[in-house]
Amino acid sequence: MNDFKNKRQSSRFKEKVKVSYRFLADPGKKGDASTLDLSTQGSRILINRDFPKGSIMELTIKIPDTRGHILVRAEVVWSKGVLYRGKKFFELGFRFLNIGLKERSQLYFKGLYRVSKEA
Repeated sequence: MNDFKNKRQSSRFKEKVKVSYRFLADPGKKGDASTLDLSTQGSRILINRDFPKGSIMELTIKIPDTRGHILVRAEVVWSKGVLYRGKKFFELGFRFLNIGLKERSQLYFKGLYRVSKEA
């Protein structure tokens, strides 16, 4: 995982944000999750099921401190099983595929910038 961390083009911030997901190969596989960290180019999400590397998901990410959200397609770049509160979960690393400048700005200025100022 350290190799991937070194390839990041933007900083990630520890930010717990609500996310809804839908697996595009099987739209019946959908649900809610939350981020563990977030950047303008990707995220690490805690989820109750595993998806293989390369899976394409549609993510609806709530913008922190607003009523807004953004919709992005994202690729699973890594996955690992974890125990969280005594139950089996998965941490998935996502790379955003189709995030535009408007959505990046919303994440940064309405969420991540606030988090970085507080740190």
